[in-house]
Amino acid sequence: MKVYTVNAATYTSRADVLTRTLCAACMALCLTAAPLSAQKHSSIALDDTVYDIIENAELRGLCAPLPGAKPYSQDMILTVIADLLHTPETEARLSAYEKDVLAAVLERYTLKPGFDFKHGSYNFSSSAEEDAAVKLSAGASAEVFGSAGLYADSKDFGFDFKPEVKLNGTFWDIVSFKFNLYGTAQYAPLTELGTYDVRSGWELDGNSSQIKAYANNAYFPFGYDKRWDGSVYMPANLTTSGLEDWPVSPAFSFGIMAEIDMGFFDNALTLRAGRTVREWAGMDDGASLVLNSGARPFIGLEATVTPFKWFSFSTMTGSLEMPNADHILNDIYGDTSDAVFQNMFSISMLELNFKYVHVDFGTTCIWPKRLEIGYMFPLMSHLFFQNSIGDYDNISLFGNIKLRYPGIGSVWFSLYLDEMTLGGESGVLSGNFFEAARNMFAYQAGTNIAIPWVPFANISIRYTKVEPYCYTHTTVSTPWYAGYVSEAYLNNGESLGYYLPPNSDELHVRFETTPLRHLQLHAQYQFMRHGADYGSRQVPGSSLYSEMNPRDRDSLKKYFLHDGAYQWFHVIKIGGEYNFIDMLPFPLTLFCDIGFVYSYFTDTDAVLGQKADYRRVNNSEYGDKYGAILQLGVRILY
Repeated sequence: MKVYTVNAATYTSRADVLTRTLCAACMALCLTAAPLSAQKHSSIALDDTVYDIIENAELRGLCAPLPGAKPYSQDMILTVIADLLHTPETEARLSAYEKDVLAAVLERYTLKPGFDFKHGSYNFSSSAEEDAAVKLSAGASAEVFGSAGLYADSKDFGFDFKPEVKLNGTFWDIVSFKFNLYGTAQYAPLTELGTYDVRSGWELDGNSSQIKAYANNAYFPFGYDKRWDGSVYMPANLTTSGLEDWPVSPAFSFGIMAEIDMGFFDNALTLRAGRTVREWAGMDDGASLVLNSGARPFIGLEATVTPFKWFSFSTMTGSLEMPNADHILNDIYGDTSDAVFQNMFSISMLELNFKYVHVDFGTTCIWPKRLEIGYMFPLMSHLFFQNSIGDYDNISLFGNIKLRYPGIGSVWFSLYLDEMTLGGESGVLSGNFFEAARNMFAYQAGTNIAIPWVPFANISIRYTKVEPYCYTHTTVSTPWYAGYVSEAYLNNGESLGYYLPPNSDELHVRFETTPLRHLQLHAQYQFMRHGADYGSRQVPGSSLYSEMNPRDRDSLKKYFLHDGAYQWFHVIKIGGEYNFIDMLPFPLTLFCDIGFVYSYFTDTDAVLGQKADYRRVNNSEYGDKYGAILQLGVRILY
């Protein structure tokens, strides 16, 4: 081992070759990355490992605090990385391995004119100058992903295959666009668990209120990433009449992810129109209670204005997508089952982002599709506007506060308010507040700690509680529709907020590091508890399809773990991904996870809905389950 000195900072290298070539590679790539980018203002997908890198840099105080509305543009991310390498104060705090990692990121977004086999794309520029008016890039990629759940009593296997063609570009350095057309082939077997009473205690007027509950045992609990949109086609019937609700056998689908982005005044004002995956107000990756990266994408119009470095305001209105969930809903909504999910979604968020403190707060609204200018107008409060037009829509509030000490870490608290009573027996100052089912909210507390002696490493710990009926909403009748409309906090049948269903909690611990070029590693532990959403001891308010009786809601109580059957989960997994681009003439990424799952149930001896001590149970309805999950994927090109 040898010791080298770079810019007055001393590093110990693992190999002589790495240290000797590092600085030259970084400088060359920093100088060439920006001019050759074909999608300056377009977003970088949230599953890109570059987010782990820049968020670790923020945690260590190497860059300015990052905004809370993601995804970020390519221009913003590459600017952060270039500043890390160009600023003497930050560059001196980076290890040799970390500089090499940053150089690899810049290389990934540096395109050669013409056919670029390293990126699997053809790149065109209207001139050889840095400020060329038109920059275009066309390419393709493919990904195959398989997951096997090997349990003591069952063995399940699922897969996804996703080929994709891509076209993106930038015009006059102001407008960028991205168009991704993809197909999918997938298989995700389901195990039926039982039924759930959506409207427990309601007068049903002859309509069924039973929906089916399923388990997807091929994947980690609550961890299936649905990679198909709308409906799927079965191979035996590739017509519009062959649309099915779920790939319980191998099936095909297709979709589009596209956006148009603009940036003005050195990106102090950014505009985006498109269909993409987003995360707003998340204090950690995948932790947002209001708009989570685990939610399905939808098309939206959004804008962010940042007049000062410490202040920003973001707003968006989008069109939510209905689910094809016949395998769950049956005929619960009668002949209107294909029209009950016809909603728009609006969100506004204000951020104060200082060195040691971050504060954000905002409102959201789920509203049946109509020309409602008040929800689209960014300076109008959703809560106040609903009071002006009548109580027809689903309003929620959210807020976060984060305290951080650069170089050490951060702590935060998040709150999502679905519905809440301020006064009376269930009010905020009442001793019955946490027992009243009328109070529907989610909260989270967490910490993120930097590990300075490991490259781009940190450990995050968070506790999240999602109260019963949170994210749900009563099916309503509005003046704008002849039938009933569901205003639950859903898009394409899945929660817009946290990935856990209502009446759940979670302790989440995750370690991440990027120790080498193209290598990312992680280890994770989850301890989760969830009220049973099927069977004879099911707990009301434990399903996203739950509907609280509006007539008796003030008298409904909730006693977490003490009012019925609950499933307890222990999940441990380790994994990572590695890109072989340094060994192959084209990018090929291998990613995998291996983990273990153990779950069991508790129940009480009391009548459902009454509070009593819980005990461990293991029977034919609510039994123990343990096994291993193995996930393996390959991505060709970017």
